[in-house]
Amino acid sequence: APAAVLLLLLAFAGRAEAGDWGTPVDLSGIGEFAERLSVGSDGAGDQVAVWEHELTAGGGTWMIQAAVRPAGGMWSAPVDLSSPAISDRAPSVSVNQFGEAIVAWQGPDGGEEVIEVVHGDVAGDWGTPEVISETDIGSITAETALDGDGNAIVAWRERGAGSHLMPTVAVEEGGSWSAPDVLSPGYTSEYHSQLVVDPAGEAVFLWAGGETIEAARRPTGGSWSAPTVLLDESFEAPKLTINEAGEAAATWENWGGGRH
Repeated sequence: APAAVLLLLLAFAGRAEAGDWGTPVDLSGIGEFAERLSVGSDGAGDQVAVWEHELTAGGGTWMIQAAVRPAGGMWSAPVDLSSPAISDRAPSVSVNQFGEAIVAWQGPDGGEEVIEVVHGDVAGDWGTPEVISETDIGSITAETALDGDGNAIVAWRERGAGSHLMPTVAVEEGGSWSAPDVLSPGYTSEYHSQLVVDPAGEAVFLWAGGETIEAARRPTGGSWSAPTVLLDESFEAPKLTINEAGEAAATWENWGGGRH
């Protein structure tokens, strides 16, 4: 619905810990098409929201917009992060405890989709977008993570031979992005995935498709491990989390005897 994004921020308008909720706040223009909202928060409660904005209703031309909100304050007016393009963008934002932010999305580059990223912060200061995926291979559905030093990890789905969707990651440390790293041959259909990182930079990436859940781990400043198979039977709703000590937990619902 056109108003989907506009009404999703009830939880951020008041003090949830006190049980007091504010009224909904419009982030994008009323009557405009806006969807695929992603929100991040720093340790002080400052927030960044990003979403897709359609320039003309039904026209199919989208761009990424962002708004920021200081803790206890008001949301800013939207700003444009991307150039317009005729495709869905599916943005993802991550904010670390110090207010640094990264946003990633899929965008067209000639005949293929690429992954674009831009750095910013909770004050609304944004850099220039850059492409981090291969430009001659289709790449979709970006996920982001940011550690306490501002180092970033972005994961996405790279299109391989035979319509395979392969889990792929790139890491930015010291201001430079690594080459894309394909972690698995992937699947011939859509899959679930989740990327997490602790404040020190310990990262885990989980992906799940068919009847298999796999995960790879990357120590701070290191390389990705070979995939570990966590489950090889039917499942639903895989989830991943990590604590400040770098301990990760994966959960899912098992199918058995026709029941979860």
